[in-house]
Amino acid sequence: MKHLSLKLFVAACLFSSAGVFAQSPDTAVFNRIRKAELSSSQIPKIAHYLTDVAGPRLTASPGYKRAATWAVETMTKWGLTNAKLEPWGDFGKQWDLQEFSIIMKAPYTQPVIAYPNPWSANTNGL
Repeated sequence: MKHLSLKLFVAACLFSSAGVFAQSPDTAVFNRIRKAELSSSQIPKIAHYLTDVAGPRLTASPGYKRAATWAVETMTKWGLTNAKLEPWGDFGKQWDLQEFSIIMKAPYTQPVIAYPNPWSANTNGL
């Protein structure tokens, strides 16, 4: 019972003091942020490069290396002085999808939409 009353007391104090710390939104700051977003946002450029140019970014893949190098170069251009790739140890084998197709041959020929799992091994033949 003692713990319950203590919890109720703490909750009452928190809810009663919420109005003291609440602030009205600063519309001037909000308008400046909104104007910057509409006129000079880098988000579309970043999203385009990471999704369309660098490609898939599996750990230790060439796409990851492209994206990480581009990110460091871009942040350096923006003025960050300590942008760099940090070493994090050995991961294992690299994996990059170069070519994949699968076709059903029986009972009739039909293409199948599928993708291999990352780091899956090659097959021994057809």
